[in-house]
Amino acid sequence: MAGIKGLEYVLVDLRSAPLSSVMRSEVVSVGMDTSLGAALDVCSNRHIRHLPVVDEEGKLVGLVTDRDLRASISPRVGTISENNAARESLQRHVHVIMIRNLVTGTPSMALSLAAKLMLERRVGCLPVIYPDKSLVGIVTTSDFLRVIAQFQNVP
Repeated sequence: MAGIKGLEYVLVDLRSAPLSSVMRSEVVSVGMDTSLGAALDVCSNRHIRHLPVVDEEGKLVGLVTDRDLRASISPRVGTISENNAARESLQRHVHVIMIRNLVTGTPSMALSLAAKLMLERRVGCLPVIYPDKSLVGIVTTSDFLRVIAQFQNVP
């Protein structure tokens, strides 16, 4: 399946396979000073729900979701009642609303541990980082579902 590396390895032993075998390594991210409007555009245009926030060195500092963005932008934007205050909500920076205390994974983390962590912490994604907090990938619930869906084609 496109985008999922090492699927054959995952099917052999799903419990101990590393997170790197299913993570998306081409991660779309934004900087801390990205506007809420621009971040929402990225989510909409790229069809993603989770948007990691990185510093100038590519280190993970936070995360915003499309839901967080929509909740933080005035509901008047794009309507007949749009005003200056509504438009200003689009210009706020993501660092104002980002989640800072993140649940993260490492490339070598077992898939079973990652899934358990996501369930226990009730999160829809795990940014995957190296010990220096460099962002190297992301795993979402959709990625886990793609792996499970592959069992349908296994004899």
